[in-house]
Amino acid sequence: MRRPDELPFERYNLPNNERHILGLYFSRNCIDWCFAGVVARGETPQQARHYASMVVVGEDLLVLARSGDARAHSAHDGNLITLHKVRSFRHLVYT
Repeated sequence: MRRPDELPFERYNLPNNERHILGLYFSRNCIDWCFAGVVARGETPQQARHYASMVVVGEDLLVLARSGDARAHSAHDGNLITLHKVRSFRHLVYT
């Protein structure tokens, strides 16, 4: 998070409104969550990656995300659907 007065215009002065990074987290107890990695990242705050749907295929995790590129109206109003693959995602879990 950053100070609201240092945020780009596309973030609407909301420090928690970061839609251009799609992160992957895991939990062993559904209470405590740990960061496992970044699934996808847009080049600018307007190039969002969010509202993900996932499916496990063998050892991999496929992630479908509502996304946007430079032509998107806003970070919320994406113009793409993108597919991402996290290979051997179970190996990202640590203790």
